[in-house]
Amino acid sequence: LKQIHLSNRETEKALACCDRILVLLPDSPEELRERAWLNLELERFRSAKRDFELFLDHFPDHTFARGVRDRLAELDQMLASMN
Repeated sequence: LKQIHLSNRETEKALACCDRILVLLPDSPEELRERAWLNLELERFRSAKRDFELFLDHFPDHTFARGVRDRLAELDQMLASMN
């Protein structure tokens, strides 16, 4: 269902699917990372930041950790400039 929403560019609905999946699979690094990206796409920057931080807290050695750290640093700079 999430993939259908993503292919139809229904970001809000895809995000809702991620939320439900994470209830069932709270230790899924892929879902947590994807939820962060969907929050970014929806310009929910603080939610994206929280998800990226959770990802790094739980999966610091994951294959995608370096990219998440880079994105988090960019997001921190953007949020600082917004204040």
